[in-house]
Amino acid sequence: MQKLPSFMCDDYDTDKCELLIDYYMSWTFRCAQECYESLDFNVNSQSKKVLSKCLFNHEDCLKNRKIVNVKCGKNCGKGNEKIDLWVEVEIENDKKIHVLIVETKMYTQIGQGQLEKYKEFVNEYYKGKKNKYDLKYILLRIEDYSNAQEKNDKIECKHAKYRQVWLAVIHYDILKILGETGNILFDEFWFRWWSKEYVTPSRSENEIFGL
Repeated sequence: MQKLPSFMCDDYDTDKCELLIDYYMSWTFRCAQECYESLDFNVNSQSKKVLSKCLFNHEDCLKNRKIVNVKCGKNCGKGNEKIDLWVEVEIENDKKIHVLIVETKMYTQIGQGQLEKYKEFVNEYYKGKKNKYDLKYILLRIEDYSNAQEKNDKIECKHAKYRQVWLAVIHYDILKILGETGNILFDEFWFRWWSKEYVTPSRSENEIFGL
């Protein structure tokens, strides 16, 4: 069946997708809220899996849980300490609000100490409030990058205690199994972008994590 052209890909490769990824991730996280379940069950349920993977490193941690509120901000901070995606998640019956700090990288390399600076900024912001907030930090990549970047990522994430998350793993190991939602905006990013083999992971998740 003929489909409209891809929103994510045209005739030229680009390294300007990071901001667009942030917009899509923000929208996906917000779609996971309980208030949207009756509006679009497929998008809501798959969005919960994405959020669960990013927050808790497993797609089913939010199963049968009610997500009361999701607040997202892009490019937040002061000076050079700009957070790509700053997320606060309120889950019913949880004593703390979950904070997810996302650094998005597609092709570019992480600067030395970059993640640690972001973490220091966020910790200062929540100073005196940590009894109310649970802070988590992730580096988000598509997966397809050089060995030098991979080595650098591991070093910087280890120092700053960031967890690595790959969009390719979310797609191939979680969403592709469930199939398209029927929502053109959601499916364009999470299914059609990848169907063009824009990203083709050559390793399993265990291999990526070095397990």
